[in-house]
Formats: sequence, C-alpha cells, structure tokens
Amino acid sequence: SSGINAEWPLRPGPKEVTEPPQVVTEPPKVVTAAPTEPSKICTKPTVNSCTYPNKVLGGAQLSPGYYNSLANFQACVTKCEGLELCRAIVFMPNINRCYVKGDAYLPVAPDTTDRNPSSLEMSCLEAECIEDFVP
Repeated sequence: SSGINAEWPLRPGPKEVTEPPQVVTEPPKVVTAAPTEPSKICTKPTVNSCTYPNKVLGGAQLSPGYYNSLANFQACVTKCEGLELCRAIVFMPNINRCYVKGDAYLPVAPDTTDRNPSSLEMSCLEAECIEDFVP
C-alpha cells in the first residue's frame, strides 16, 4: 500500500495554476522583438547598392551572349530578370551593350579596358539584407 502513497505530494507545491495565462500573452512580444534587435542592420538591396562600378564578372555568357542597344544599366538588369538562366550582368555604357551571365560566372574583377562597365549579381538583389550578401 505504500507504493500508492509515494506519488502523493507530502505538502502542496507552488500554485502553478495561475502561471499559464501570463505565458499566453508572451508570443506577440517575441515576434516584435526580432526586427528591433539593435545589433542587426538590414538594408534592402537596390540596383545601386548591388552594382560594381568599373568591374566585370567574366565568363558564363548565355546565348546570344549579349544584347545591344539597351538604353542604360537598369534596362540591362530588366533584361536579365526576364531571362530564366540569367544570374549576373555586365553593362558597357559606351556601346550600350548588356552581357548576360549564367551560374558559372567568375568572381568580380577590375576592368582593365577603360570601358567603364557596371556589373551586378542578381543574387544580390534577391538577398533579404545587403549586409547578408556575400559576393
């Protein structure tokens, strides 16, 4: 008969019954806490913030390789967005030429030809925060 009594508390424990209602009101605070963390800066990427001025991304040109007669860098970005396999661009403003690149493009490198190109990795625009983007 002592086995039955062993599970019975000898004295009443703390009143935990009043605790759960407080716990129920907590989750909304947790949700709003994340974006206001002071240590994390998050800037939405833009075409300007993702652009590499006077740099090129070599290789991996998609067929036909490039498009001529595009008015500006933004037009080149828009062209790439419309191509399923396009992952990066290099725009040559002096000849209005837009080079479209696939997955295997090379790391960003200085341009050595005085063409004053602008380059952009589409994955930069897709990043949630520019600070999280790793070229």
